Amino acid sequence: MLLTTVSIIMALGAVAIPCLGLWQRIKAKQGIGWQFIRFSVIGTALPICCILALNDVLSGEAATLLGTAMGYAFGHQGESRPPRKKTAESG
Repeated sequence: MLLTTVSIIMALGAVAIPCLGLWQRIKAKQGIGWQFIRFSVIGTALPICCILALNDVLSGEAATLLGTAMGYAFGHQGESRPPRKKTAESG
């Protein structure tokens, strides 16, 4: 019973964390950049990994896919942009 309860809480967290983060970004009128994508990958992958490990179904293949997603998200440097020119308004 306790294992099922913990799994349900972790599953809700895996969905709630990125959704709440997205809601905060929309409310603040910010874009979705690589920092948010990294946050979403961590916020989703770790609870899923915990659920699989607690239920003894975490296989090597699943761990490899989760690790690959995290490696891609943190290894990507985003688009390179030229530096902005200073204007009189920006100081």
